[in-house]
Amino acid sequence: MNRYRRDRWEGMDAMVLIFAYPTVLSEQVAGALVRRRLRLPLPSSEALMLRHAWAEYPSALALAAELHQQLELWSACHPQLQLKPLPL
Repeated sequence: MNRYRRDRWEGMDAMVLIFAYPTVLSEQVAGALVRRRLRLPLPSSEALMLRHAWAEYPSALALAAELHQQLELWSACHPQLQLKPLPL
């Protein structure tokens, strides 16, 4: 999956129609998207993955805590965003 880049999509011809399965997190990155009334029969999730050997590194724990804190802020605006507690 490639990171969203505005220069790849902005100003495209109106005949080009792109459907994606964005999440509330992609809206935070991409800005205002046009929502369609479509309910897909599958859940979506995001995960921070790293090598097992790095799991206890202070920098990895700090990154996980920072990401979780940001997600907590976004979940106040997006009730469909459900967070699991960080592992101890």
